[in-house]
Amino acid sequence: MARFIGFTVSLAVSNELQLFAKSAVREKVRETITEINPHLPVTLMDIQNEYATAGNDMYAAKALSASYLNKMVGQQILARATRDYYNLMLIGVILVIVMLILLPKIKKVALKLKKEHIPY
Repeated sequence: MARFIGFTVSLAVSNELQLFAKSAVREKVRETITEINPHLPVTLMDIQNEYATAGNDMYAAKALSASYLNKMVGQQILARATRDYYNLMLIGVILVIVMLILLPKIKKVALKLKKEHIPY
């Protein structure tokens, strides 16, 4: 029973961290890519020009450039969220390893203090 509870709790924590990392990155990207961003129109025009020089008409180039930009932003969000998630997991694993290393030493000190009577 304890193994099952531990397993489900670890899955829940893992999923929560993934969702938290992805939503935090999505919020950062949303703040940087807005209509008042001076680089957004330039980027869209560059993508439209690429599609137009490839032989597409202007309406198709506009539609394709918007979808291509959304796809690029989605990939950046996924990459950043994955990097943040694995950073959090690495910190968690390091903390667990440090606790496992220090825990026997802490137990020894506690047992030693219990055995010896320390006068005040």
